[in-house]
Formats: sequence, structure tokens, C-alpha cells
Amino acid sequence: MVKTAYLIVSSIKGIEKRIEIEKEIEIGRKRDGWELVVRKNREEIPLGIEDGAVSRAHARIYWTDNKLFIQDLRSKNGTYLDGEIIFDASEIKKTSEIRLGFTKMKVIAVVPTVEAKVDQIEAKTEGFNELRKKQLMENIKRQYKLLHEYEKKRDLSERPKEIALFNDEITNITQSLTDYIIQYNRICQEEGITTPQEVASISNELRVLKQRQQQIISKQDETLMAVSQARNAILKRITTVYQDSMRVLLSALDEQETNIVQAIVEDIDQKQLTEIEMTELLTAIQQGYKELQQKPLPISTDEVSQETKKLPQVWNSPDISTGGKLKLSIPIIPKILTYETELSVNVKESLNGFWKKFKKKLNEPLFAKDSKVFKDSNL
Repeated sequence: MVKTAYLIVSSIKGIEKRIEIEKEIEIGRKRDGWELVVRKNREEIPLGIEDGAVSRAHARIYWTDNKLFIQDLRSKNGTYLDGEIIFDASEIKKTSEIRLGFTKMKVIAVVPTVEAKVDQIEAKTEGFNELRKKQLMENIKRQYKLLHEYEKKRDLSERPKEIALFNDEITNITQSLTDYIIQYNRICQEEGITTPQEVASISNELRVLKQRQQQIISKQDETLMAVSQARNAILKRITTVYQDSMRVLLSALDEQETNIVQAIVEDIDQKQLTEIEMTELLTAIQQGYKELQQKPLPISTDEVSQETKKLPQVWNSPDISTGGKLKLSIPIIPKILTYETELSVNVKESLNGFWKKFKKKLNEPLFAKDSKVFKDSNL
């Protein structure tokens, strides 16, 4: 018997993730968002779950003297082990449930017994190798299945941010799968036997997948570059004093949303929108913001949230034109529309109609052909 443990997490997408605990791991939130991560060997492994009740450094799970412990890291909402809040390092017994914030996870630990010491001493014996190969084969099959699940979900997704998250997961799983195969092949070499065809086939497929993944990530990088260029083009048309705020608001948008904002700003600068149209749209944004004021807008970071809350100050400023106020407000339209079913009819129809109008405009060939570089303009 060998010392081993796994943290098992099921994401909201129904995908189970197993993370092996060789020495220790730390569980918490990303520093720039709500997504939970496991920090292991100086790397962050995303869990595909968002939970604002979890602290950035929430809990630590570690081995000591062949026993597995969990320790709360002075988190804001505490750490629970099998339903009980813990205040000191607490031992995890075989299968336990832990809860951080609103998120439940399982920990499965196989703690070495007296017999395990014999196994460790005879680590190179045939019996141990067979046991280790069996464990590695299970890990290979599990990671291989998980890899294809993430690939399928990524290929079906149309949201750039979600695709980027899936790509991160695929990269992490690919690395784990590669490590397991290397360990399996090493044991086979020590025994002087040929690697099983099943493992060899997965290994060959993995090489092809890595090449395809590199191409996808390269395309993803191109998309990020295009988004960055679009954001910079928008910022050139914003008064310097408001550029930092606008930069933060734009960071919450994906490629298509950024392009739509750019198209709207172009029409404002080129006076394609009348004062009445701008006033009506600005009023709809203000009303939508007011209706959802009691709800957390689905935004990515605390920084974006703070800048969103500053918009009423912009709207009440007598020194900013209607067009200027509208420019700074446009980025929150897709976030407001996330709560479309809870908006009043007038607000929903106004924002939806306007947004879809420019979305359609982006798909027109003449728009791309006739689009010009904007001249710098102030609010």
C-alpha cells in the first residue's frame, strides 16, 4: 500500500476533477476573480467553480508522518471537515467531505499502515510495480476521458472567455497525462517489457493533440491581440482622465462585445446617432442599472465592480456631453442584458434592439470594408 490522496471536485458543468496530493496543496480563489484554484508545486490549477465566499488563501491539505491533515488559513468564512468547522489542523480519515464557502469537495486518502512500509522498502519488486502500473493505468484512463470531455465542451462553446478556460484545463490535463505515461513507460523499461498498446496509442494521440492545442492557443493569442487593439482604439477616443476607468470596464468584455462597443463609439464620433437616440439609449442604460442595483452584476473582478459603481457620478456630471456619458456606459450593456428576464419591458427592448442592431452591422461585409481609423475625440 502506498501513501496517496486525491481532492475530488465536481464543477458546475458536471465535470469531475481529481487532483493528486503528493505532499501538499492550497485551495483558494484566483487573485483577480472568483474562480477557485488549487495551488500545487507553484502552479495554479483552475477548478471551474466560482465562489465569492472562499478566501484567496483558504485552506491547506498536507501530509505529515503518513497522516493527511487539513488546516484553515485564517479564511473569512471558515473551513468545514465532515460538517464541523475546524480551528486547528485536523486529520482527514480515509474519505472525508470538506466545505469551503459554499463549495463542497471530497478528499480520499489511503493512509499507509505497517504493511505499507514493507511496500515502500520493496518499491522495485514485481508486486509493487504491478500495483503502481495499475494505479497509473487508472489515472491515464481517467485523465484521457476527462481530456476528451473538455475538448468536446470547448469545441461546442462560442464564448471566447469560456474557451480560454477550457484550453487552460486541457493544457493542465495534458501535462498530467504525459507525466503518468512517462512513469508507466519507465516501469516497463525497468521490467524489460513492451509498453501496452493501449498506453502507446494514447501516447501517440497525445502528440497529435499537443500540436492541435498549440495551434488553438496560437489562434487564441491572435484573438487576444485583436481584442487588445480594439480596446486601444476605443481608449483613444476617451478623454485621458476617464481612460483608466474605461480600460477596466472593457476588460470584462469578450471579442465580439468589444467590437460592438467599438462600432457604437465610431457612430457616436461620426455623429451617426442623433442627440435624441443617444439620450434614449443612455436613459435605458441608467434605468437598467437602477433596476438591477440590488443584484450583483456578472462581472469578472472587484476592480470592474468598483468602476461600474462610479458610473452614476459620470451620469450626473454637467461637464460631460451625452455622447461622452454614453461612451463610458456602453460596456455594461451586455452585463445588464444577462438579467434580461428581470428587466422592465421598455429597458429590455431598448437595450436588446440597440445591441442587436450593431451586432448585425458587424456582420455586414461593407462595415469591415468601409470602417475607418477613428480620429481622436474627447468626451
